[in-house]
Amino acid sequence: MIGIEGFLKDIDSQKKAIENLHASEARFRALFENLPYEVFGITSDGRYHEVNRRFSKNWGNVLNKRPDEVINEKKISGIFVDLFQKVMKNHTTMRHEFDFERKGNGVVYYSTIMSPVITSDTKFLGAVGLNID
Repeated sequence: MIGIEGFLKDIDSQKKAIENLHASEARFRALFENLPYEVFGITSDGRYHEVNRRFSKNWGNVLNKRPDEVINEKKISGIFVDLFQKVMKNHTTMRHEFDFERKGNGVVYYSTIMSPVITSDTKFLGAVGLNID
């Protein structure tokens, strides 16, 4: 006797979930790249892992670097590092306003907003933020 054994699985719901994920990623990417502010993501060890075009234009290539490796003025880099540490410790959105002298632009006024990225089981993955000038 010869037989055939088979197995079928409906993957429509899985395909729809993947389509929804791709659409969500596209919406996020459009927002991330087109906001008229500097947008950034920082890993749990304090390194930039994602920045938008405006951030790159103002600060250069910062990927995999910490703020103190990017910003020459210790007072300003200290503000970013301190804000990140507070966000990490408190698991809450924080804001800090300050000004500094940027070569060729004079005094620049910044409002930095940083929020934690936390999993459902409260693992801290890093932070996302905006620099509004």
